[in-house]
Amino acid sequence: MSFQLRMLLIKWNSYCHTDMKSVLQELGYFVHEIRFPNGIRTEKTEAERLLTGELKHGSYDFIFSFNYFPVISEICQKAGVKYLSWVYDSPYIYVYSYTVLNPCNYIFLFDYSVYEELKQAGIETVYYLPLAVNEKRLAEFDGRTGKRTMDISFVGSLYTESRHRIYDKFQGINDYSKGYLEAIIQAQKRVYGYNFLKDLLTSDILEQLQRAYPTDPNALTVMPPEAIYADFVFNRQVTALERQEILAMLGKRHKVHLYTNDRTVQISGVQNHGPADYYKEMPSVFQSSKINLNITLRSIKTGIPLRAMDIMGSGGFLMTNYQMELLDFFEQDVDFVYYNDYEDLQEKSDAVTASFNALSVQIKELESQMAANGELQKQIVNYAKTRAVYVEYRKAGYSKKFRAAHETEILLHQAAKKHFDELGITKLPSVKSLREEYAGLLEQKRKTYSSYKQARADMKELYNVRENVKYLLDEPIAERSQDRERK
Repeated sequence: MSFQLRMLLIKWNSYCHTDMKSVLQELGYFVHEIRFPNGIRTEKTEAERLLTGELKHGSYDFIFSFNYFPVISEICQKAGVKYLSWVYDSPYIYVYSYTVLNPCNYIFLFDYSVYEELKQAGIETVYYLPLAVNEKRLAEFDGRTGKRTMDISFVGSLYTESRHRIYDKFQGINDYSKGYLEAIIQAQKRVYGYNFLKDLLTSDILEQLQRAYPTDPNALTVMPPEAIYADFVFNRQVTALERQEILAMLGKRHKVHLYTNDRTVQISGVQNHGPADYYKEMPSVFQSSKINLNITLRSIKTGIPLRAMDIMGSGGFLMTNYQMELLDFFEQDVDFVYYNDYEDLQEKSDAVTASFNALSVQIKELESQMAANGELQKQIVNYAKTRAVYVEYRKAGYSKKFRAAHETEILLHQAAKKHFDELGITKLPSVKSLREEYAGLLEQKRKTYSSYKQARADMKELYNVRENVKYLLDEPIAERSQDRERK
């Protein structure tokens, strides 16, 4: 008698829900869904009603959700059911909830720096797990053709919507604090691989911030104010500036395509398409772009963003800022190319798009030669098949009666002769030689298509961003990460 694990899957507006359900069912799990219509904002009483009733009627080995829900943890703790959660947001304030201590929890975090922070604080219910995508689904996607019709694309938020503009609430602070914050934001924008914003929020600056926009931890979280300000306000502001500046810079030389929720965003040289559906449209965008940008939200300290995984899983060309964990799991200049700064990004974008454009010209030329070869083969075959009929037609003195009886063959023969005359051919090549030539062209085309993926291997000028950190902070990043454990 086989044993089947039973899972209760929390359904809300999360990106990976459909893929997770599909994969678990393929692995033989029994999966039942229960919907939380308001996601993390689902009221406690509503969550208790939904879950308690389901747990009474069904026996489950564990409950699973994308992102961690404190209320689910509390219910699972009382019911004696394991609660698995996979957090794909960073920052995610609820991993600082006191409920993470519940023994029922198995909380998987994709950002190693957050995992390390909580683990060092004595939290035993957290685990490290990078994000993932359903490559099987992406491989079956209709748009996976290898053709790149767009120069550069970026899919993601520019943090221009009002709900993201918390930084604007601090315009009333004194001039010194305002200047100080602008300075550290500009400095952080220049550095990849190390985030120092929280460390530079002094007590005086925090006092100014608290007066302008108080954000004391609530009853559910112990995340300190400096971390909240750094991650939810200033890292977001750095990212907003960075993304808009990069798109504007690249838009001066290339056709840039933006897919974002805010349709009102206008940047010169950038076409705003609005949002791209995660399942129906986004893979096609990645597969159709010569360069797919990943400009990581700066509060993601070391982890690999879901966007980067989606690009690689779709077979797209990934150009990204430096993220430490990419080097742990993927090969630089093969799976991805990373840039060190704006200038480096501009140079690499120019090189990659030029390479793709050259490849496109080669492919079109090869396709043209293959089409001409195929047409010539067809005309030679038609000429050979209809030659006897045309000889008889000529012997009959081009009789109208004979022509009417054999018009199809005669027209094919005349069309073939006309084709040869237009090409200036006096001696017909053999069909065998033409087929060998076609096979050679087809192999050249296949190799040229494969060069789309190999183009990233030409980017060998990269150097480690840690040198930037050392230059700006006069402190080797190796000293900060030497205690970082790995499997």
